[in-house]
Amino acid sequence: MRGILSGFRRRSVYALIGFASLAGLAFSPATVRANSAYDLELSPYAQVLAAVDDAHDGTISMTDMMAIIMDASWDNPNLRLRARNKPAFMLINNSTTPTSTITSLSISIANSNTFSFGNGDMAMDNFTGFVRNNVTYNDPGVSITGSSVSPDGKTLTVNFDGLTVGKRVLFNADFDTSSGFPYPDFRTILFGAPAVPGDLPSTPASYTVNFDTPAASITKDFPQMTDTLTYASDNIRPYSFMDMVEHLNVTGQIPEPSTAALSLAAVGALAACRRRAQV
Repeated sequence: MRGILSGFRRRSVYALIGFASLAGLAFSPATVRANSAYDLELSPYAQVLAAVDDAHDGTISMTDMMAIIMDASWDNPNLRLRARNKPAFMLINNSTTPTSTITSLSISIANSNTFSFGNGDMAMDNFTGFVRNNVTYNDPGVSITGSSVSPDGKTLTVNFDGLTVGKRVLFNADFDTSSGFPYPDFRTILFGAPAVPGDLPSTPASYTVNFDTPAASITKDFPQMTDTLTYASDNIRPYSFMDMVEHLNVTGQIPEPSTAALSLAAVGALAACRRRAQV
């Protein structure tokens, strides 16, 4: 199992959006542990994330995976705006230490006082607490045990049980705003992308993946997006135009003690590549 940034391990790329940037990682000696690693992948739709991962695993064919992606790319333009307001996250435990278990994921908004985490906009959003649990796609034995938001609404924490090596969990998060268009785009909030021409990029959000046995944490900023979004907020694409659905991958690991820093390259293309260490 696993998944558009260059992978540290046997990850390659699936790029379905023009997206290029460079992000750096640095680890303090206090957090250095070998072989704790993860994939964190985002898309407007959980079924896209699950299909990409299943194709990598051989559970479904590449043809079926592309059919799911193409079908999602022809979605209702109005509903796509809502989907980008409640993106899906897929977290995969890629650790090589057999006992390394992911216990929680925290995401912190940094780019303004405007945005915060919500708990869905209507009953049909099917949120429990502050997430929608995509149990259909979770691996057997993996569950979300709870979710919470900090008093200022800026940090979401999701707790897991059974997220052991090789397993995945999928959930959706919701974003609210105190001003402007009521369904802000996750790419603006998490990646700092300008929503309209003339806007400047803002500070990306950050996240922390917590492991147990051995206890360790990985904290990183999401990569910076600087290009103005083509379709976002109330700028709706034409119904006759297929907008390739985003599939963004953020991969990380706690390195060997000899490694002081790592860098990630974000690659963009409108194509699908084999998810293997060699391209």
